[in-house]
Amino acid sequence: MATAKWEDALAELAQRRSCGTAELRKHLEWPVEGALFDVERNGLWCSAWGLRPPDPAAAIDLARSHLEQAPKLVPVRGHRYLPAGRGAFGHPVLSIVQTDIVFYGTDIADYITNEFDGGHISAAGRTASRIVESWWSTTTRPLDRTAHLPPTVLAQPWQRTRRLFEV
Repeated sequence: MATAKWEDALAELAQRRSCGTAELRKHLEWPVEGALFDVERNGLWCSAWGLRPPDPAAAIDLARSHLEQAPKLVPVRGHRYLPAGRGAFGHPVLSIVQTDIVFYGTDIADYITNEFDGGHISAAGRTASRIVESWWSTTTRPLDRTAHLPPTVLAQPWQRTRRLFEV
């Protein structure tokens, strides 16, 4: 990687660290808010949360209480996040948009190479750390997107059950 690209990448990461409290809070809350958007608009529901309340506001409140128990995510750049945790290193970088989670690097250095130097995400890098294995596992797996939908809607393939970031 050219030195200028690394310097640009590191400068951008450093700039993120110096953002104001309100902006940082927005970035920290964004993954949960994205999941709640899917609860409200796309029928996301996890069977581990129990029965989905019929009242949409109550469903969002219950989902929020479960999602707030999930390990925190540290914003890196845009919608790229590192799972927070102590006693381990080499956390993978994940791209998170609502409940769509994509692996972007085995650690921050691998992510920078992939993002800024045209690196390729290797199959070996898809093995997630123990922290990611447990990330949202108690709060979001398995997902049941169809429990509250009428049978006529179930014909839509995008409405069927799917799982988040499986390892």
